Amino acid sequence: MCLSIVRDVLERVRPERMVDRAWPVVAPRLESLPAGRIDLIAAGKGSLGLTRAILDRLQTKIERGLVLAPSNATRGEAGRTLEKGIDPGGRVRLRPVEHPAPTQRNVDAASEVERLIRGAPAAPGRTLLVLLSGGGSAHLTLPMEPLTLESIADVSTRLMLAGAPIAGLNTVRKHTERLKGGRLAQLADERYDAVLVLVVSDVIGDDLSVIASGPCSPDPTTYADAIDVLTRHGLTPADVPKVWSHLASGVAGDIPETPKPGDRCFDRVHHTLIGTNRDAVDGACDSLKRLGVRVDATRLGVSGESRTCAKELVDRLVSGSSDDTSRAIVWGGETTVNVTDAGGASGIGGRNQEFALAAAMEIPAGQSTLVLAFGTDGVDGPTDAAGGFATGDTFDRIRRAGVDPVRAINGHDSHRALGAADSLIRTGPTGTNAGDVMIAIRFAEAETHGEKPA
Repeated sequence: MCLSIVRDVLERVRPERMVDRAWPVVAPRLESLPAGRIDLIAAGKGSLGLTRAILDRLQTKIERGLVLAPSNATRGEAGRTLEKGIDPGGRVRLRPVEHPAPTQRNVDAASEVERLIRGAPAAPGRTLLVLLSGGGSAHLTLPMEPLTLESIADVSTRLMLAGAPIAGLNTVRKHTERLKGGRLAQLADERYDAVLVLVVSDVIGDDLSVIASGPCSPDPTTYADAIDVLTRHGLTPADVPKVWSHLASGVAGDIPETPKPGDRCFDRVHHTLIGTNRDAVDGACDSLKRLGVRVDATRLGVSGESRTCAKELVDRLVSGSSDDTSRAIVWGGETTVNVTDAGGASGIGGRNQEFALAAAMEIPAGQSTLVLAFGTDGVDGPTDAAGGFATGDTFDRIRRAGVDPVRAINGHDSHRALGAADSLIRTGPTGTNAGDVMIAIRFAEAETHGEKPA
């Protein structure tokens, strides 16, 4: 059942399907452009699928392009199709990059994006088409001088380990890098008649200034806000001296701020949100209904500490009315894990695996309940899993396998614990990113017949 639900969700948020649904809205702007007047930039985990869908429709209209895509995706059939099949002329070039920790490949690719925009030849109707999806922030890493890749990667890693939400993390990125926080739109100003941005959101609230660090969006945050993010997550000038010094210079007015709402550089920018976490949640609800499960409630924008959210979800399901119908609660959002509270333990896991492990500790023993949590990008933390699932006997199965589940969750070692119980969800990189989905199902006893619902 788990895999069936996951497959249905991933199909709903496949980039090609998102473009199909959005095409009636975006087609009038794009199809009216003359041939050879579009430059294309794509960044994020959905960049390959989005690019294929666009090239299928606008083959003759695109003159140049760069696609920044996860290196683990470009090694597969998707990358070969783009390079050898859809664009045999080589006008759109593929650049493999890394996520979540940027490498020199990311910097080189982002530098190439900057050069492509700076070198745009003057021509009436020239348009920059930007395809953005979750992961695009890491892909477009280009440090402001005198910062280095190492200092950018270090502060990002420290903030992630401290459980910083994506909005806070991206506030720092926008004030330390050259293509974020509206600066890409600023760079494109006067070089293009229009900048059209198609966006797949992986962030709570679908804030365009947060998705991929808002390269084409007005930035409401400041250098002072960025320093506040560092402070709230326990970082000091001694921890990140180069970044702190840079941000302090920005507060003092020695470095220009990011472009703000009302800046003229956004007059020619048009965003279209073509996919969100709501699509993933809707896909889960439709899948459950096909399986004969009634969806009692849904919630978007779920955030907070992973294990706390898992307890709340199980409590809501268990405390609800019980009848002869299988029923479910479906949530979407992004929880966090603060690994700095582990007392020196060095476990491996991710927010969705920790959610599933925490749920395993809350489900009443023997109850016919299934909880699953997974990321639509197929990646959960530094692991090969997208997430995990738990049933009424998962806790005992982990213990019987020789792993202490309580010690595992306290040490944020959910990957090993769930792996011991064969309770990991593995999809591989999916080529999309529409946030996380968390589902709790309570089965009618008559329907499960004593079998494992997973």
